[in-house]
Amino acid sequence: MMIKDFFNNLKESFGPIEPEVLACYQQKIPDSVNVDIKKDGKKYFASILIESNKDTLFTQASDKAELEEMVNDAVATYYEIPAKYARLLLISKRYQDPTLRKTKALKVA
Repeated sequence: MMIKDFFNNLKESFGPIEPEVLACYQQKIPDSVNVDIKKDGKKYFASILIESNKDTLFTQASDKAELEEMVNDAVATYYEIPAKYARLLLISKRYQDPTLRKTKALKVA
């Protein structure tokens, strides 16, 4: 990446949120994902099935709270959602581990 590209990306990440762009990104993220969690020793591993494309994402973490964030980050990254928009989208559309909270926005199979 050239320095010019780096600074353009940095400038874009601090720019204003455009409602139309936010709405487009919101449509990209599915209402549900299938998350399979395994624990091996002190690590948690998640495989995330993106049903629309039959793709599987993988992530890991040292505890369930971190794993929840890693799953959401993996989904946002997969759909190429910039961080400034992902923060807003993942308020309402996010995976929440059912053992940590009683409600979840993204359904887990």
